[in-house]
Amino acid sequence: MICRTHLPRWCFEAEFRETATLLARSQVAVYPIDARGLTTSPVYGAANAGTKYGQSPVAAGKDEMKFAQQTGQENQTMLQLADDTGGRAFVNTNGLSEAVSKAVEAGSSYYTLTYSPTNTEPDGKLRRISIETQNKGLVLSYRRGYYGSGAADVAKTPGVEPVATAQRSSTATERVMMRGAPASTQILFTVRVLPVSQAAGAKLADGNSLTVEGEKLKGAFRPYTIDLVADQRSLVFVQSPDGVHHDIIEFLIAVYDRDGTLINRTGSSIHADLSAANFAHFLETPLTFNQDVSVPDKGEYFLRIAVHDLNGDRFGSVEVPVSAIKNLAPLGTPPVRSTVSSQHQ
Repeated sequence: MICRTHLPRWCFEAEFRETATLLARSQVAVYPIDARGLTTSPVYGAANAGTKYGQSPVAAGKDEMKFAQQTGQENQTMLQLADDTGGRAFVNTNGLSEAVSKAVEAGSSYYTLTYSPTNTEPDGKLRRISIETQNKGLVLSYRRGYYGSGAADVAKTPGVEPVATAQRSSTATERVMMRGAPASTQILFTVRVLPVSQAAGAKLADGNSLTVEGEKLKGAFRPYTIDLVADQRSLVFVQSPDGVHHDIIEFLIAVYDRDGTLINRTGSSIHADLSAANFAHFLETPLTFNQDVSVPDKGEYFLRIAVHDLNGDRFGSVEVPVSAIKNLAPLGTPPVRSTVSSQHQ
């Protein structure tokens, strides 16, 4: 990965933090490599030889400071992203092949450690993570921290509308639903996808909407059914002054071809308005969802499935290649029974 920017990181702090958080939550460690190699100040380049700086030492000093500042900001961005995701940045080196080899080697061997934080306050603040070993000579690469959910400003405001984050989350939804994007794990869920039948036809499943590209396709569509069970405790509810808990949960399904072209989409949303008693029961009951989706019968396609909590602006997503499920037994097919006979002499 080559990361170059002419802006200081604080100019896009929110975007940087969101990107690093999404990568870390998806267990993606970033190893940025500056392909420019060892950088030197253009002030001392042959192209600037002569009278350009000879007659103006002040100009030389300004350009030298500008170069140092710009290079420092670029390197700091790469170093920070690597540090936040547990990777390693390679800057100011001409050993690009060696850098790639080290990145591949480091990314091929790792341990997964999990823990449950004691601080569950959704204040959006940075929580530091520190891992130590008995061998003091080791240098560890791991995720250095995470940010608490930024939904505190919504959840703590009495009477606030549950859709307060809907506008700012539209871009995030597009990123999560993009073909080939890393899976989002802010909301954990289990999903089962099965063919509805072996037959294909022209009729689309209820609630499905073909895109312009999808309408151009010639041929039949095959229906698949999606059963999803989500972790209800991952959702952020808003409590209004009358004690009712509110949230809006979206279920999103998209069909892409191998080139990432959106073909079909469907989904639905739940507007939850729960009394205190119903909310307590809700927390003990997994959240379920079922939807049929139509996929072109011929060709290579992918299903993108996501759950979106609008209050917390949290996502859970997964991508399923249709080739992995198209040959499964259709929903409702009786299990195959085998009869074993034995003979005794």
